[in-house]
Amino acid sequence: MKKLKSIPVYFLMIINLSLFLNSCSNDNPVNSPPPDQPYDYDSARFDWTVDTLGGSGFLYGFLGSLWAVDTNEILIPNIFENSLLHLKDGVKTITYYPAENRVGLILDDDQNNGYRIGDVLIGNFYQPIIQKWDGSAFVDISNPQNFDRNFFIWTAMIKNDNEMWFGLTDGTVVKYDGKNFTSYPSLGPDIVFTKIFYDNLNQLTILAWDPHHKIDHTEFFVFQLINDTWVKVFADYDMLRPIRYNTIENSIIASSSNGFYKLVDSTLVPTLTVPNIYYLTFDATSNSNILITGYHRIENYISPFFHWNGKKWSREGPNNFPMVESRVHFLNENVVYIVTYDHTWNLTYLMRGTKKTY
Repeated sequence: MKKLKSIPVYFLMIINLSLFLNSCSNDNPVNSPPPDQPYDYDSARFDWTVDTLGGSGFLYGFLGSLWAVDTNEILIPNIFENSLLHLKDGVKTITYYPAENRVGLILDDDQNNGYRIGDVLIGNFYQPIIQKWDGSAFVDISNPQNFDRNFFIWTAMIKNDNEMWFGLTDGTVVKYDGKNFTSYPSLGPDIVFTKIFYDNLNQLTILAWDPHHKIDHTEFFVFQLINDTWVKVFADYDMLRPIRYNTIENSIIASSSNGFYKLVDSTLVPTLTVPNIYYLTFDATSNSNILITGYHRIENYISPFFHWNGKKWSREGPNNFPMVESRVHFLNENVVYIVTYDHTWNLTYLMRGTKKTY
């Protein structure tokens, strides 16, 4: 079967990797790690299971999104293989889509309902596919499919069936209201959207970045929808360092090998130090329940996951190397999933961590 590659996501992976490699030599104070000192990590707070999803036949592993229905059922799209893995009660089922039907992303809303946002070739353009999980399969949600360009997305936010927001690869933001699409003017042809969310003031917000291909910098942006117009409210231009913007408790957080910073009135305020760890990626349910992937600088070996409980870091997980594009996903306060690709052995792993009960 012909393999369909997602050029935007492949490009994003290369940019992320290059940002990560630049970290060792950059002297920016936000990124410069503190002097390495021994740290007395807590023992693992999670019990871990590891499931091998596939080998070299899955090009670069599963690098799409991840949705956990519950602790026994999970769906993971493979954007390079244009396939969808359904793992339920230990049984794996893989669905391969034809080239004209792109698998896209699997996302959830605030109630953990699952959606598939893909594309289908109609005439000269790929048009949106919006589907909702009914407990056994994805079922179509009708939409006009009348775009005059390809509907390729970087990311999306689904509030419910009647409010969905999409950040397209042409820099435009699109809203779906359950019947029709509304397109907003492009925020820039090279904009990469990373997250759409409502902040603590219920302000619709977008995190994005521009790689500036002709300049050795990456610029990060925060946009907010104000009076029905997307307004840039923050920009961070000096971005040779591999700092990433995400959210914890609906607040914007920048993170790097040095730790976590909260964006307060356009200033990055240090909030949490990450000791002796080359930081890669993270997810969190709160400021006292954070799990990051990374590896240890001092001991020169790989310890893939670290957990913050509000007081202290613990060392977690089996010793499988997490690639830059690992996906961390909390199902709830007590269960976390990680999908990662081990380039040494060409294997893709799904790891599940369950908090221990003492």
